[in-house]
Amino acid sequence: MCSRKLLYGYASKLLILVVIILANVVDQILGLNGVVNYATVLFYIANEGLSMKSC
Repeated sequence: MCSRKLLYGYASKLLILVVIILANVVDQILGLNGVVNYATVLFYIANEGLSMKSC
């Protein structure tokens, strides 16, 4: 049970990394000087800070 939660956690972190990379690409395409990337990173920092839990 705990290993399933661990795998889900790893997949979630990998998805967050992919979203941040995509936000960076969109930011560069639109020429917004890091606004989208900064907002995305702040959102995930706040989200992780509010949902700290253990296995």
